[in-house]
Amino acid sequence: MTRSRSGTTALWAIASVLTVGGLAGIVLTRNAWGPCVPDESSATCLEVMDGPPHLPVLQLFWMAAFALSLWAAGLAQTRAGRTLAWSATALVAIMNPFTEYLVWLGIAGGHWDVPPGTGYTQALGFVVAGLLVALSARVRRPRRTGMAMKRPRSLASE
Repeated sequence: MTRSRSGTTALWAIASVLTVGGLAGIVLTRNAWGPCVPDESSATCLEVMDGPPHLPVLQLFWMAAFALSLWAAGLAQTRAGRTLAWSATALVAIMNPFTEYLVWLGIAGGHWDVPPGTGYTQALGFVVAGLLVALSARVRRPRRTGMAMKRPRSLASE
């Protein structure tokens, strides 16, 4: 079974959406946590920690990224391509908002507010998932050569 051109195009589109969405998440996270760079105990940083404005956007994109990575796993035709696409799906599934909150809580520690930096690992996970899907779009079946298909002639038949 050969992969259709539309399937390859869809894989490249999914990879682009995941990668660009992850890069946008990194920019949103950087902008949201900007007040915390000089001092994490400032009043503006504490306000951001009470409810970061970028987290709802990342949570919505997480749902879309999970659905897209599942779709990519269904489109991949080769074993290597499916392995890469399922790896992207697993990465997106693991890097959900709750897991990332626990990761950053362990890094920052000491309080139950949203720790500064929450959002970076999830967005980076989207970028890596996009790269994995792009690799799965590049994987092709090996071509069969005409030499491998021919049967050797027997000397006794001549």
